[in-house]
Amino acid sequence: MIRTPRNNSANKAVTGINITPFTDVCLVLLIIFLLTATDLNKTPDKGKEIPLPTSDTYKTMPSQPIIIEIDRAENLFLNGKLVSFSTLASELNALFIEFPLAENDERIVVIKADKKIAYENVIKTMDIAGSVGSSTIMLGVDDNNSNSETANANTNTL
Repeated sequence: MIRTPRNNSANKAVTGINITPFTDVCLVLLIIFLLTATDLNKTPDKGKEIPLPTSDTYKTMPSQPIIIEIDRAENLFLNGKLVSFSTLASELNALFIEFPLAENDERIVVIKADKKIAYENVIKTMDIAGSVGSSTIMLGVDDNNSNSETANANTNTL
């Protein structure tokens, strides 16, 4: 009887690295990164999306203002931070102390209020901002002549 050599490949250990699980993990991490990266683009100074009233005449702001937002539920936000009417004056004072004025600069406060809220709250906010030393108080509006996407991207004031 003639013996033929047997194929020993079934008995050999695998010497290569299986990269399929590694590739799966990398793809899952990439997907997670892409999903969270869109949320990282939303900075706190943008605040909430509040529907503003429209205006045909407006001017763009000259410098970095302090933004006070009042949403439809009449929540008050100071530069994106939730505050109350009772603490607004002290919070504004703290901002003025933290960021002192440069020479020939003015303290600009922009009030962005939802068009459906009570006018009394806008006036109350203006009074508080004026009492703590705001040199200019502006009302945020949407440009009546542009589409809403452009108007939300730019802060326009009356």
